[in-house]
Amino acid sequence: MEETKKPRTTFLKVLLYISFIGSSWNMFAGLSNATSQPSMERVESFDRIFDSIVDEKEETQQMIAMINDYVENLNINIVNYGAVEFMLYAISIIGIYLMYKTRRVGFLVYMIVQILLLGSPILFGGYSPFTVSITIFYGFITMIFFALYSTQLKYMDTD
Repeated sequence: MEETKKPRTTFLKVLLYISFIGSSWNMFAGLSNATSQPSMERVESFDRIFDSIVDEKEETQQMIAMINDYVENLNINIVNYGAVEFMLYAISIIGIYLMYKTRRVGFLVYMIVQILLLGSPILFGGYSPFTVSITIFYGFITMIFFALYSTQLKYMDTD
């Protein structure tokens, strides 16, 4: 007996292509980070940028200090951060592929991975209002994609 495949809508294809491009880019960036070593040059380049900011407000100085701490923490944890990002984005691509094959389980895989990715700025960059704001921003983008994908679940098989 022949299986009847549900058709992929153009909107679903566009979402999948955007997700594939983003996940592939981030997967290779994670691989690059995982194979690099901590570098003081990286931190010093951010220091030079921050030194050029001439704002004496205490709030600005606090924000600069938080960003600097974030960069330093990421630099220290660059190998682990890159390895985790590489692995999670690779799994994300598997979820995207499954959704491309109109398998609903792909959405679940993609969703779980995206939720796990929200924790990496705080886990590897340290907890601060800056890392929380990064997580909230990424969370907002993630919720938009979840909402857009959820409109396409009716075109995916449950098996």
